Amino acid sequence: MLYCTLVRPKLEYASCLWSPHTTKYKALIENIQRRATKFILNYEPLSYNLRLQKLDLLPLEYRRETSDLILLFKSRMGLITTDVNEIIQTFKHNYRTRNYDPNNFYLNYPQKQDYFRQSYFIRTVNIWNTLSTETKSIDSLNIFKQTLFDLYKRKTETYTPPG
Repeated sequence: MLYCTLVRPKLEYASCLWSPHTTKYKALIENIQRRATKFILNYEPLSYNLRLQKLDLLPLEYRRETSDLILLFKSRMGLITTDVNEIIQTFKHNYRTRNYDPNNFYLNYPQKQDYFRQSYFIRTVNIWNTLSTETKSIDSLNIFKQTLFDLYKRKTETYTPPG
């Protein structure tokens, strides 16, 4: 409880803006949670995945992804006032292709600059487009959050920490 109250918020504050993209920095941040889970479980000889499952936690990398997706969902549903329509738009075709999904996004911005390639928009749109159609068509924020948590909880079983 202390870890989730005092430490984790410091590691996740404004993560949509600063989320690391290199393996080195992802590993440095994840190591904080790795050490905390060892300490919480009194140094039981368990793997990191088992410690996460036992404590009902997600890896910090997954928590940053869910935070990004929740912010995009809020923007899409009009729950927050942002004007991202110049950068992110939904697909509008007159025809259906094999991979057509009306809830997918595309970026209406040149991606030639290196500083933009790891930005929130590209990172989040790529993750959003890999979600299932059912997940993207959810209208309730709480149901969307629970669906994401369940999805990432299943992914935690096969998670390999960076580094």
